[in-house]
Amino acid sequence: MIFRSVRPTSTPIKSGETTFEFIERDGRQYSIRLRRWIEQWFDSLPNDSKAGFIRRLKSRDKENFTGAMFELQIHTLLKHLNCSVEIEPAFPNAEGRLDFRATHVNQSFYVEATVSGFGQGKLTISPNEEDAVKKLRKAIPSPHSNIVLHSEGELRTTLSARYLVAPFESLLARYTADDVKNLRFRGVHHDALSAEVRHGEWVLRGRLEPQYIPSHKCRIRGPNRAAFCDAWSPLSKSVVKKARKWKKADFSETPLFIAVNACHSEFDWYDYDIKRALFTTPEADSYFRHSLSHVSGVLVCERVFLGRETGARVKLYRNGASDIPECLNFLLKEQRLGDLLGIAD
Repeated sequence: MIFRSVRPTSTPIKSGETTFEFIERDGRQYSIRLRRWIEQWFDSLPNDSKAGFIRRLKSRDKENFTGAMFELQIHTLLKHLNCSVEIEPAFPNAEGRLDFRATHVNQSFYVEATVSGFGQGKLTISPNEEDAVKKLRKAIPSPHSNIVLHSEGELRTTLSARYLVAPFESLLARYTADDVKNLRFRGVHHDALSAEVRHGEWVLRGRLEPQYIPSHKCRIRGPNRAAFCDAWSPLSKSVVKKARKWKKADFSETPLFIAVNACHSEFDWYDYDIKRALFTTPEADSYFRHSLSHVSGVLVCERVFLGRETGARVKLYRNGASDIPECLNFLLKEQRLGDLLGIAD
């Protein structure tokens, strides 16, 4: 068993608590069922793969947890299709390893799993981002104007307080509280009253806003999470990034499929948007865009995250006339993930 027996509670997730720790102690019916499912999925893994999955499931990085969960679910799905499954098979003349090689009867195929849009849109603040905001608030407890934070991307490491604070202290020194009120009254654009911190793909922006109610103390507010202006770009970006890794690999006519968990909070299950992310001509069933030309199909899963497993929609999109193994043919029509995992309500 990977979950300990602990005293159950039903309080919301706590600051600094990992998703695994929350599921482990949560006493609500859904978490009880989820623990049972995870134990079953985990037990079906070969012994030499279990340690890596435990490490990722217990990670403080929610993206690691979500990625490991999705791979567990794809492994279970393949096993339910009566496939024999090899995890991270050795691949000749290539760096890295594919996630799965599955064989059904005499047909073999590779599957790469990826999560799209995690930490983008309006998803929950990550532990590293939460740490960054706490350091800002501790260093600047009483700003002369409100600092409204807005973030995008995923912060994958902790940052020093000095690195975080300097741009916002400089911003506060550049203007007085009266300056901020006068500029905002005149409709000055937010960029002129803003500062930002960047680290990799993560950006934290803060803009100055006046305190409209004199009796209220100014403080650091947010962060609000940024969203893409469309639902299909994050999906396309994630699939292309995963496919690019294997662009020059020789698969010896063994099909490659990408399973993608579309986690972006603005993703909606619109067939046209999904096709727009994958196809050269989304108006009709056609060939994938050039960057995906070596991929036989993409299995799109609808926001598979805690609380959505049973009802999440799943559909396989085929690249033109690519051969599809017989065991996957039924996925060309929309299915429910719960049915495929044996956990349907």
